[in-house]
Amino acid sequence: MRGYDDAAEPIRQGLDLGELDEDEVKSIIQRELENALGNNDGDLARQRQEALKYYDGEKFGNEVDGRSEVVMRSVLEAVEWVLPALLRIFTASDQICLIEPNLPGSEDKAKRATQYINWIFYRDNPGFMILHDWFKDALLEKVGWVKYWWDTQEETETKSYEGLTREQYDALLGQDADVEVVKESKYTQEVDSFLQDRPQPPPPLQPPPLPGMPPIPVPPLELYDCTLRITRDNGRARIEGVPPEQIRFSPRARRGDIPFISHVVQWTYSDLLEQGYDADTLDEVPFDDTMDWNTERRERYGKEAYTLSDERSDSAREIWVEESYIQLALGKSKTTELYKVTTAGAGKVILTKGGKPDIECVEEAPFVSICPIPRPHALVGNSLADLTMDIQLIKSTLMRQMLDNAYLSNWPRMEIGDDVVNENTYDDMLTHRPGGMVRTRRLGGIQALAVPYTADKTFGLIEYLDQTQEVRTGVARHNQGINPDDLNKTATGVSLLQQAAAQRVELFARIFAVGVQELLRGVMGLVKRHQQQERIIHITGDWLKFSPDELRGDDMPVTVSVGLGTGNRDQILAQLMQLVQLQGNIVMQQGGVQGPLVYAKNVYDVLHTLTEAAGFKQPFFQDPSVPPPPGMAGPPQPPKPDPTQAVVEATKIKAQATVQAMGLKAQAQQQQAQSKAQLDSQLAQQRAQLDAELQQRRLDHELEMERQQAQHKMVLEAQQAQHEQELQTREMLAKVAVAQREVELKAEAGAYNPRPAPNGSNGAGG
Repeated sequence: MRGYDDAAEPIRQGLDLGELDEDEVKSIIQRELENALGNNDGDLARQRQEALKYYDGEKFGNEVDGRSEVVMRSVLEAVEWVLPALLRIFTASDQICLIEPNLPGSEDKAKRATQYINWIFYRDNPGFMILHDWFKDALLEKVGWVKYWWDTQEETETKSYEGLTREQYDALLGQDADVEVVKESKYTQEVDSFLQDRPQPPPPLQPPPLPGMPPIPVPPLELYDCTLRITRDNGRARIEGVPPEQIRFSPRARRGDIPFISHVVQWTYSDLLEQGYDADTLDEVPFDDTMDWNTERRERYGKEAYTLSDERSDSAREIWVEESYIQLALGKSKTTELYKVTTAGAGKVILTKGGKPDIECVEEAPFVSICPIPRPHALVGNSLADLTMDIQLIKSTLMRQMLDNAYLSNWPRMEIGDDVVNENTYDDMLTHRPGGMVRTRRLGGIQALAVPYTADKTFGLIEYLDQTQEVRTGVARHNQGINPDDLNKTATGVSLLQQAAAQRVELFARIFAVGVQELLRGVMGLVKRHQQQERIIHITGDWLKFSPDELRGDDMPVTVSVGLGTGNRDQILAQLMQLVQLQGNIVMQQGGVQGPLVYAKNVYDVLHTLTEAAGFKQPFFQDPSVPPPPGMAGPPQPPKPDPTQAVVEATKIKAQATVQAMGLKAQAQQQQAQSKAQLDSQLAQQRAQLDAELQQRRLDHELEMERQQAQHKMVLEAQQAQHEQELQTREMLAKVAVAQREVELKAEAGAYNPRPAPNGSNGAGG
């Protein structure tokens, strides 16, 4: 490994820094980089590297040959169980943030700004993966970093066109972009059947030809073939997670106050040229591969994830660049300003663009950090890995001992007496196979050294370590699935255990929400300062045209909308459904949605929130405060009054009110008398009607009873006749059977056989 020669002469570039001194700026940057936290040989870097090793389940270095080398994964389990809960809290809704109005009447502006900032986070940038990497770095390596900046890029494309008309050609040249004509050719062609595939303008209006006159000839078309190079400037707010080993910051850093921070990132020579840096300053950067051999970087990307140490002189040469943000004072001024200084070679070379040094005064450093377990008045706290690494080491040691005990119990060592050994005994003992033979001088000279099985005594200690990890991290078995022991517990008890264990995860979420809020506030500041043109985006089935002027001049606060304090999604849906039912009951009692407790807008707000909580993006309900879409009939609107007739209408209304007031009393008395008479008449009619209905029901009941009795009598008579007929039939069959049997018995007895004739007689008469 090669690096910079600290004893080498400093590189003097002779830059014009105005009121700043070149050597002083370089010495300040170099000194801050040397003393910064996050260097390869620092304690913070070693602790983060150790956490990565524990997460990957690497060996501890105390392994013994022939013994168990198993490594438990307590750090991985804790991080991977907390991370999904945190991401669910922040991404349960489509809106990662909410911009609140700061003045009356700015509600619509705040709503549009909220939609636009959320679009930037989730569409222009991979918002979900940014949160995933950011949170995971913090849970594993103490501090997670993310960077935001305004990225202005030129996109160039070359397109060729054929057969364009003059109007089409002028439209391409007049588009909102830098258009350069690379190649152009103009020609004319006659309109005939062969050219029907060409784009043709509509023919001019001409009078019909007179009888006998030839048709008016159509003029030839003027067409263009061209090749255009189109260049567009696309400015976007970019967000990117930064590996912790690329960040250097001052040991004096506190939350919200970082006097020095630097982003050390690797670029190729050609990349830096494309960004506009001068080649002469890039050539002055000495070769360095210390960051390539950074142990934390190699642990993250693999042992082979480093560049070749051979120096390259072509455009693929890789240079480590430091983008530093530091407080500097101009000249003899006692006040300091925040400057961004771009250097290379550990601060030895200040990069230039167009001959000017890349040093500029900025409003803020575009970095946001989060720490899951912060320390008061400090930037670096503890990570989730810090709470579980010792448990992983102890559990791995106990598990190795348990496995070794099981191995020795199942396959013990052998005791062999010298007096039973022959030239084949040791070879037979070293060859293990089922049913194998061991040749000895005599029997009984070999016996196993029995090892008692004591691994089960360690189960209680491992259970204690698991409980300790649950207390430290908040990752309980009740949150990881169904525990068989929970079947004997009440649902309320399990719910309380889950809520108690989730308090630590909720605390992580509230701490991370502060960092996410700071990030989105910085993104909104980028839009205010750098975006110049309005932008059209597609949101929830509609197009939104947003202009950056809507944000300028108003300091609207940004809040992070995370699902804290209201339970999980199922609980939120259940609570919203209860609100819908309660609103329905109130609407029925008050006779509509005109208040005083519930209005149509209140019902829509609850239904809209219910739709979002269920995970649907398309709107299912129409906002009553918004006009209906075109083509859909809305509720009938009353005609607008004529302003010129306001006085006349008021006079008429006053006169009508006077007349009505005089007649209301008489009408009320008359209506009262009529109401009493009508009520008495209605009561009498109802009483008579009830009596008639009761008498009719009594008659109907008696008739029904008589009809059912007659029907039952007929059924009984029919059944009786059927039974008598069956009885007669059976008696007749019995008599026939008896007569037939009698005939059969007589036939068997020979009653029907002829008597034999006397001897010598033929049976004829004398």
